[in-house]
Amino acid sequence: ASFITIQGFTIRCHARPGMLVADNYGPPRNITFKDTRVLYNSYMTLSGPDYNIASYAGSNISILGNELGWSTSEGIHTSAIPSGPTVLTISGNWIHHTGDQGVLGPASVGTPSGMILATDPTSPGNYAGSTIENNFIEGQANHTPTGGSQGRGIIIEADSNTWIIRNNVFFRSPAECLKFDGTRVSASGNQVYNNLFVECGQ
Repeated sequence: ASFITIQGFTIRCHARPGMLVADNYGPPRNITFKDTRVLYNSYMTLSGPDYNIASYAGSNISILGNELGWSTSEGIHTSAIPSGPTVLTISGNWIHHTGDQGVLGPASVGTPSGMILATDPTSPGNYAGSTIENNFIEGQANHTPTGGSQGRGIIIEADSNTWIIRNNVFFRSPAECLKFDGTRVSASGNQVYNNLFVECGQ
């Protein structure tokens, strides 16, 4: 798939990603998700993949001006393409109330962060040219559900390199507002500037 724009929808009450880019027949390219509301998604306890938006091995993917709320796991989840740069633009989104069991119910236990930007074991995690900017990320779960993880603003996870993260507002995250978690190999060469961090838990 290439050169597709999804714009202006409201997608609610679903189990798996509300909007998904998936590498089934080769990396999807030039896909835009814009001005859409993706709300209220929860799958089975501790199972994922109850994200609002996911991009698995796509490039030139744009996620622009969306409202992403009340998901058991992260609002945006990404993985990189197997070779070459994965170029993503994540801009102007409002991501809020991930992991809110008061709305989603007590079985909603997952990874309630605003974004987890990751890779898989076969990918170099090259995100050169990718930008996260002008997003408002607020109100992750204010507790750690049994067996789940703490809510964070953004996790740069595993091989996830050369992001530009700028001009974002992180508000009231129970754990880190921004976490570099290169436990497998690296989270290197990333640029972080001109962001506002308010009431970060760690």
